Amino acid sequence: MRGRKAGVCLESILNNDRERILQTSSTDLYRFVDLIEDIEAQLHTQVQYSLAHNINLKARFGKVLVCVVDEDLTSSFDDDGLMIKSTQLLFIGSTEHKDIFSAAIDQSGYFQSVIAYEDESHLRVELFRL
Repeated sequence: MRGRKAGVCLESILNNDRERILQTSSTDLYRFVDLIEDIEAQLHTQVQYSLAHNINLKARFGKVLVCVVDEDLTSSFDDDGLMIKSTQLLFIGSTEHKDIFSAAIDQSGYFQSVIAYEDESHLRVELFRL
């Protein structure tokens, strides 16, 4: 009934409720998908999935290539959606976009990231459950 009162913003109530639910009931898998969606939105790209030896380094969506690098991503999460082994994300693009990618990972607050490789246009990070 809160949404029917005068001067109440229903959208604000729903957003607050959504955030509260996410904080209390989200699984690692859901948070991982949310991180991927955030990276896609910020970099205007599509995150790809590939085995390390099959990555097409020229297959970019927009100005960057972002790829989940894993032999079997489904084995990184158990039946309850908890991360049971690490996975890696590869970024290829400009320094400016690399900073955006890195910030998105750091701001997620749900995963620990360790740099596996970095140079001027490449960044490969390994994500672990906190």
